[in-house]
Amino acid sequence: MHFIHSTILPQSKIENCTVLDVRQREVDVLLYYHRCIKIATLYKKGTDISFKAHQTIYIETPLLWGTVINSHGSNNHSNNYFVSITQDNQLIITEIGTSLKQISSIDLFTSVDENTEKFKYFSVSKDKNWILIASESDHFFFIDIKDIQNPLLGARKIENLQIKSVTSLSSDDSFLILARNDTEQKFVKFTAKKQDISIEDADLDVQYFIDTESPGKASHFNVTNKAITNGNSPILPLTEPIQAFTKVVNDCCAVQLKSGNLYFLSNSQATFIPGAPLIKSMWLLPNESVITNLDDGTSMVFTVQKPSNARKKVSNWASVPQIPLEGTILNNKILPFNGELLGLGKNGVTVISDRADRAQASPAKTIGVKKLLQVDSGCLAVTGSGKTEVVYGEADIDTAHEALAFINFRKSIYLVHEKGLSQENGEDVVTFEEPIRAVAATGFRIVVVSGQNTISILNESFKREDKVLSGEVTAVAVSMHYFAVYSYDNDPLVMNGAISLYDFSFEKVCQDIKFPSIITSLSFGHAFTELFCASQNGAIYKLPVLPTGFTNGVSLLYAGKTAAHLTPFIGDDRYNLVTFDDETSLLLVDDNLYDIGLSGFDTISLVMAEDEKLAIAVIENGDMTVIPYDTDITKQFKLIENTKDVCDGFSSKEKTVLLHKLQNQLKVTVLSSDKPSLSSEPISIEEGSEAKSVICESDAILIVFNNQIKYLNIKGDVIKVISFIMFSEEVICCSMNQKGDSFVVADKNRLTNYKIKEGKITMSRGFCQLSSKPSTMTWSGELIWVSFDDGSVFVFVYNDVAERFEIISKSDGVKNVTSLCTLDDITMAFGCMTGEIYVLRVNESRALGLCQKSDMTKLANITIDTPVISLCVFNKVLFYLTTGGFIGAFSPYFSTTDFMVMQQMQLLSRKYISSKFDSVF
Repeated sequence: MHFIHSTILPQSKIENCTVLDVRQREVDVLLYYHRCIKIATLYKKGTDISFKAHQTIYIETPLLWGTVINSHGSNNHSNNYFVSITQDNQLIITEIGTSLKQISSIDLFTSVDENTEKFKYFSVSKDKNWILIASESDHFFFIDIKDIQNPLLGARKIENLQIKSVTSLSSDDSFLILARNDTEQKFVKFTAKKQDISIEDADLDVQYFIDTESPGKASHFNVTNKAITNGNSPILPLTEPIQAFTKVVNDCCAVQLKSGNLYFLSNSQATFIPGAPLIKSMWLLPNESVITNLDDGTSMVFTVQKPSNARKKVSNWASVPQIPLEGTILNNKILPFNGELLGLGKNGVTVISDRADRAQASPAKTIGVKKLLQVDSGCLAVTGSGKTEVVYGEADIDTAHEALAFINFRKSIYLVHEKGLSQENGEDVVTFEEPIRAVAATGFRIVVVSGQNTISILNESFKREDKVLSGEVTAVAVSMHYFAVYSYDNDPLVMNGAISLYDFSFEKVCQDIKFPSIITSLSFGHAFTELFCASQNGAIYKLPVLPTGFTNGVSLLYAGKTAAHLTPFIGDDRYNLVTFDDETSLLLVDDNLYDIGLSGFDTISLVMAEDEKLAIAVIENGDMTVIPYDTDITKQFKLIENTKDVCDGFSSKEKTVLLHKLQNQLKVTVLSSDKPSLSSEPISIEEGSEAKSVICESDAILIVFNNQIKYLNIKGDVIKVISFIMFSEEVICCSMNQKGDSFVVADKNRLTNYKIKEGKITMSRGFCQLSSKPSTMTWSGELIWVSFDDGSVFVFVYNDVAERFEIISKSDGVKNVTSLCTLDDITMAFGCMTGEIYVLRVNESRALGLCQKSDMTKLANITIDTPVISLCVFNKVLFYLTTGGFIGAFSPYFSTTDFMVMQQMQLLSRKYISSKFDSVF
């Protein structure tokens, strides 16, 4: 069997970023990924930012590192050259044009002691004429690139010391190396032009350098055990490890700590930005924009201002201008379904098209000062520029103040402004010393948040009781018996928050519910039996509320990309308008979310139209439009199925099953090509219990946990939990036959067969003791394929008559298997963490029990650059997914002649493209 490889979806995780050119409001960047390079422009004007990719160049050999060098030729013409080091240790210099045209190269494959180098440290001199590269060893390489076409390589050794960090210095050709051994630590200064080395003692507290991209007054920062320093002057004290950091650009760098706290540092000052998501890697650009890979696998750009006052704090992450760069990174599984390929990742389920490119984000816009507010169910007012006026319906209101909100209290309408509550004649019924931040009301109580953390309760006569909370309050909601507030500790070293439930005597009703992201708004619904929460990270949650307080049943309803905000409809607590900072909107009806198809507006609100039908009012470019909809909102809008909570999936010949995780609940969705999708009722699970996988064959579904398997049955359009079975040993893997009436469980010691009959699970007498721990398993036809940690693969059949497992074939040398995929009845593909794909076949006569030979035939051993985590077959093509989100495909050819023809055509195509576009990689 032969395979022809093709790329389906390039890796979307950015490996590195290099600046190509800087103009007044634009920065051209070179983004390189595992298998491609993109040339893009980042535009910034004020708080508006946009990103556009111009060109994608696919590469064969992944890159370790790269930088852009601007060189002036003899005709004074400026050229951009990309200096890169590949994973096979080749230094390649290319000219950047419509493609990458090779100028020169150096083989770095061996070091001075003839061992393969694993380069880790890279730095470019201030004059851009020298590059220093090193591994964790006692020597380093320096490369003279003054003559782009003839680079020169040199090496130096540092006796009895190991290199731990490198950086360039402010002088043109100088580098600083941090090196240490068991007893001492040294600063090694290297002058490249003279090839001169000087060594001096270094403080043992110094851990590593933050290198510079463009040396200025401070060429680099030091990271010590206690602080980030500029020389000996501390900039930022460190009480926890660093999560990610950028290089120093124009004497500034961005640093995030493990808690998520983000800082923008200059020579002696720091700007603190609370509430940022966890960042895996980031790159600071000269225009104070930061390109990031987030911990959830997505990429984005945000922009901040250079610190001007020590410890200046930006209000929160939501106020930072930001746009997403890339789509979903697939980090779970790929599944075939209904003629398409589905990818499972942290952002949900994605339909993957051949050579799919990411849609680029539109520029962020600043929301105008005008804002629509509900006065009552059938009246709207617009507020801004210091005043308020009615624009839809009729109401007598105070027009002299700029309204924050309106509340209906004791059959009257009150305008809430920054300093108090006013009546329709403009007189204040109550005033506050500090600005009002949030307000909520029922028929008997008003709850006001003023300042950062002062809660005030107003009764029917506006008598006021105050309480100061310990944290900063961002949201409040009130019911008939209690009120809910979200508060968080704004200490940059803590940054945790929770929703608390209080009665009207300021006594807590129940235990707090902690949330990882700041809650922007709260809203009671369903006659105060549920509390809906919108968060700064874009998530919408639902909390059931009993008379005794919160339960543990927190559900994630939706996960957006930007900060979310809830606005309850005054006329009916079933409706909430959900708006996001990227100017998109959804409608929350009961527990369901609907896409209303509106975006790009200045402000939006719900209102009851004159014909007593629900309507949506939108102001766009200063003009208001009221769009009426049928009261039965579900007929007008598209229901949003939340796929961002999918934790596993499985495909059989007839069905594709998705397993959703919602806090302490699970839900199963069954997709079928000829029937509507089915969903189970939420399945409660114990706190801390994690579902490992889901399996579906025929009408049977198994959900596998560490010490439990739940059996569900599909009957008509209903999915029900039928029974479950507990295990004393941890379940390593499980597989079911195609009839759905038998399954095999593997723990660390043995294989056990179980039968499913009339909704009951019974254990068979047959089992098989194992000499090694199993890793993966699948049941294909009559054959049960099991891979083991020691690299062996065994194929079993289960003899129902004798009730025993029988070994029919085995193989060795297939280690760290992550995924199995059936190619035909006797052929299996194995994806491995070692970055390899094996294809093994059982001897056909042995599979029929006619031959004693037990060894398998190895049809293929394919090496991939990165670990393979998922395999699937789709249209007779074997697809694979790597840890970085790269999807590739292998087309099988059983005829050697056909394979040779296709391989030759592929080589000719590549040769033609290379000659046409001067491609190098």
